[in-house]
Amino acid sequence: MTMNRILRTGRVLLLGLLALPLLATAADEAGVPEAVRQLQKGSPEADLQFEAAPGEALKELVQLLKPLDTLSAEFTQRVFSQNGNAMQSVEGSFKARRPGHFYWKTDPPSAQTLVTDGDFIWLYDPDLEQVTVQKMSGEIQTTPALLFSGEVAAIDEHYTVSLVVTGDKDPDEFRMFELKPKAKESLFETLRISFLEGKPVALLIQDGLGQFTVLELRSVKVNPAIEGSVFKFEVPDGVDVIKDF
Repeated sequence: MTMNRILRTGRVLLLGLLALPLLATAADEAGVPEAVRQLQKGSPEADLQFEAAPGEALKELVQLLKPLDTLSAEFTQRVFSQNGNAMQSVEGSFKARRPGHFYWKTDPPSAQTLVTDGDFIWLYDPDLEQVTVQKMSGEIQTTPALLFSGEVAAIDEHYTVSLVVTGDKDPDEFRMFELKPKAKESLFETLRISFLEGKPVALLIQDGLGQFTVLELRSVKVNPAIEGSVFKFEVPDGVDVIKDF
């Protein structure tokens, strides 16, 4: 199984991404920014305006991400068609620690576990009773996982960053950034990450077919202590191991 196959199977987020602590949904908090509400409704907000200084946008994004050394959260991940029709919804949790450590688990009926320790990636599918092991490579830096478990300084190398101008209904402390991969071949075309009062609140990933994935987080902890054992995958008894290296 190639690296691209593993990352796609892991919903491209690897991150999850996913990358993105502290998303309050409309049901959780009345003060949700309008731009986030639109994502929850399945609207990718195609008609956006951007600030003219991408260098300043990159600088601001790095300043927001740099203090996030570790993250943990539960999440709801929704996949929408190009027309905004809901295609899939899964629940799960993730933990991240810089550099290169990530734990991502989705619940049944779409159960999967993806773990990285900086050297290897384990992808466990309990339905198939199979674990695929892959060495980490430079390709991991082109995924949204870079935002939460990679080196923040590498963002400029892999993305063009713009600051999105949102509507008047959004509070002044709400910021949205759009990231476009610089590589000609990428797992996605657009990534948008939003912050409220300095904390990430939403993430959207849009692929070349127009489909997009929205990640909503809850029970978020910023910079919690995370044991190293979380990022060491223990293969369950009776499970096949496929080594792709």
